[in-house]
Amino acid sequence: MIDRILNIISELNISNFLLNEVKTFSNEYYFIKENLSTIRNKDISTYNLTIYADYEEDGKIFRGDASKKITPTMSDEEIKREIASTYNLAKTVKKPYFPLIKGDEMFDTSDTSSADKNVSSKDAYDNLPVSIDEIKMILFSNQTDYDFINSAEVFINRITKTIINSSGLKKSFTYYEYSGEFIIQNKDEDGDIEIFNNFSYKINPDYSSEILYKRAIDAFKESLFYTVTEGHVRGMDRKRAIPFSDDMDYENIIIEGDALYDIFKFFLEKCNTSNIYNGYSDFKLEKNLNDFYKLNEDLDLTITTNPYIPYSNEGVELRKIDIIKNNKINAFIGPCATSYYTGNTPLGEYEDFTIEPGTDIIENHTEKHLRITNFSDFQADPLSGNFGGEYRLAYYCNGKKIIPVTKGSISVDIDKILSSLVLSKTFVNKGYYIGPKYICFKA
Repeated sequence: MIDRILNIISELNISNFLLNEVKTFSNEYYFIKENLSTIRNKDISTYNLTIYADYEEDGKIFRGDASKKITPTMSDEEIKREIASTYNLAKTVKKPYFPLIKGDEMFDTSDTSSADKNVSSKDAYDNLPVSIDEIKMILFSNQTDYDFINSAEVFINRITKTIINSSGLKKSFTYYEYSGEFIIQNKDEDGDIEIFNNFSYKINPDYSSEILYKRAIDAFKESLFYTVTEGHVRGMDRKRAIPFSDDMDYENIIIEGDALYDIFKFFLEKCNTSNIYNGYSDFKLEKNLNDFYKLNEDLDLTITTNPYIPYSNEGVELRKIDIIKNNKINAFIGPCATSYYTGNTPLGEYEDFTIEPGTDIIENHTEKHLRITNFSDFQADPLSGNFGGEYRLAYYCNGKKIIPVTKGSISVDIDKILSSLVLSKTFVNKGYYIGPKYICFKA
């Protein structure tokens, strides 16, 4: 398929392009209680092509671009028609010029990528980092007749990506993506409640050492075990939770769980060259967060990118980068175009990150507070920093005892809580987010 696309690009005399091939072997497992009821297999290939058109105007060089998704079911004529149309569209786009990432490969349309070769679904799953049997064992351990998982879905994807561009770049790599959801049911004479849980984790088999690879596998197992264990606790507490009432006053708010990823992603977006170029972020390198916000004097924020793949979709080599180091803005990440436009070396785009934990044992707080563990509807605007929503389960502490509560909501502006923000010493590893298990701030 790659050869077909490259040959047509050559026929159309297109000089500049970027092609991403993604081949996904997917196994889907559906459980009713502990019984595996259904297995589905999928083999999907997608091809995302970006065409660039360069032209000069008033002595300046511009580079337009347009993208198109190509499917394997298309005929050569259909592909040619779509690529020609995309090229014509790129000619109408006016953007400043920027170079593509360079590679050291000679362009050869007959060189079939490793990802383009046939790999059977069986071969793709013969050597899984973590097998479905291991996942099943973790999911369905420590159950009782009244506290159990009544259904679960597990998805295991083996993903191979190939990146090719017209500047000699050609990279191919494979990683595994584990995800799923399960419903914990807590049922006895006092009531019946169901709690929805999910998990997501990515493992790259090409770690630089066997030790790092094993650590990644162990981290996923520990993360899944933690998610299941916490789910059972939430199920029992949700059943006895009472609706939150306005007379429950509190001094501090504590948040844990998946919401922390969305909250801290605000800083990644602020350090993204796309948002800097488009005026959504006023961050500047070497500046301190104190120059933009009033910070808690004890807050020491370090955010590090944590890539699970070696290259971005544009072929930029990804690595661990302290984008914020001890509250100082240390690096900007983002796509190639806006990185060049803003005078920064392209460092790529990142999804996963690590945050250095703090020193406070937040879980031992005894002052009046509300600790939110699970939202039913959480929203976070990564540009404005506004976040909040309705919570499914929280714990209200009146200074003397802790009461599970539900059906309350919060609305928070991140720049207004930084002056009191505290990070917990206890940390959690969810793969996509490694950092403090709790954050605490004044209500």
